[in-house]
Amino acid sequence: MHLGGTTIPTSIENGGGAYLIDRARLGKNGDGEAIVGTYYTLTWTFPQMSLSDFTWICSTLLGDAASVTYTSAQLFNRLGVLTTYTNAVAHEPTWARAKGGYVEDVTWIIDRIR
Repeated sequence: MHLGGTTIPTSIENGGGAYLIDRARLGKNGDGEAIVGTYYTLTWTFPQMSLSDFTWICSTLLGDAASVTYTSAQLFNRLGVLTTYTNAVAHEPTWARAKGGYVEDVTWIIDRIR
């Protein structure tokens, strides 16, 4: 997986996080068919993440910014297929606490994926 030309380390990709990518369900049309948003949102949650992986996201990927827009991304879609996208906004992860070289209860959101 990658954002821009930067590959997401396998320690994050395979690091025990729960990966959910979905798009908003906006309602139904007059025929009862689903109306969905244009963009997907990826919510990646980690009970525990190494401080080095957390630092990589914040420093290497985001350059200490609150969010960064990428014009290319390769992420797994909701069927588990590696898919190329033309837009994705990576946000600074939220977390509950740091302890012993780890950060706990980390949530990383990448949205506006299309």
